[in-house]
Amino acid sequence: MSLLTADPSRIDPEWMTRALRAAGVIDQARVVDLVCKPIGNGLVGDSYRFHLTYDGDEPNAPASVVGKFPAADPDSRRSGSAHTLYVREVAFYRELAATVAIHTPRPILAEIDPATDDFTLILEDLAPARPGDQLAGCAITDCLTAMREAAALHAPRWNDPTLDTVHCFTVAASRRKDLRAVLPGIIDHYKERYHGVIEPEFLDLIDRLPDAIPRYQSDRSVPRTLQHADFRLDNVLFEGARQQPPDGDAGLADADGGAWPRRRRLFPVGRNRPNRAAAS
Repeated sequence: MSLLTADPSRIDPEWMTRALRAAGVIDQARVVDLVCKPIGNGLVGDSYRFHLTYDGDEPNAPASVVGKFPAADPDSRRSGSAHTLYVREVAFYRELAATVAIHTPRPILAEIDPATDDFTLILEDLAPARPGDQLAGCAITDCLTAMREAAALHAPRWNDPTLDTVHCFTVAASRRKDLRAVLPGIIDHYKERYHGVIEPEFLDLIDRLPDAIPRYQSDRSVPRTLQHADFRLDNVLFEGARQQPPDGDAGLADADGGAWPRRRRLFPVGRNRPNRAAAS
């Protein structure tokens, strides 16, 4: 029976026990109580931490896990679906995470209904990991960690011809056709909204977008690989004192080949591997 639910309030101890056992996280233990609390401020997805209580001791039973679900806000949810964020995020944990070397939360459950974009992600809780702060900047050591993680994402699938066969990419490609169909209306709204704010010569550049997109997406002149779609400090976790995790959009898979057609892109969380124990 599927454990898929888009509503975190429907997750009870029995549900969580089934999910943890199916993933091999627990064996004999049973969840007897859980407390669900929202975390972060995701723009297109809602994230929660589930604090778990068991009926007995089991060495590897996690004290908490993190869940992510479609945004409850209708406009945010439409945006997430339109940009295939939900399909790509779930696909990263199901199809791609194990094929790259970047460090990400262990997926416990990753299910989606492609017809509705209802999805459930239950992930390892990385607390007390420290989120980056793009306004404050970071130390050189954090920069080195982030760059190593980026390379660990790029290298394993560099110029891999099988990327086009990954299911989430084929779904994203099919939905991009719909985007091109509605793009003229979006452009008109954009130009109306920013008239007088953006200089006319720059605002008119957007009219070239519909014709440019197909060429951009079909370019195969350079090597292609998996690439982070939003590689900034707010979307990276480092070892350190416990803080609230980054927003619900951080550490999430994005595999759009659209805006940068030469590369497939992802949204995984990076972390400092040598200090993993301190971040778990």
